[in-house]
Amino acid sequence: GGSMPGHNLPAKVVAITHEEISAARICRMFLANDPPIAGWVNNGSFLPDMRTVERPEDVVPSGC
Repeated sequence: GGSMPGHNLPAKVVAITHEEISAARICRMFLANDPPIAGWVNNGSFLPDMRTVERPEDVVPSGC
């Protein structure tokens, strides 16, 4: 889809996991944030959509 169907663009993704909290629960926690942070669950990780994040440093710890 989009303007370049069939072409992949390189990207970096933040994947958030926790030993005791499910990815679905983490997703709900981010959606309950003010402002909400949207994303999706894939292979047991929550992947925040960084386009919905006003301050990326709130999601990615410094030094990463």
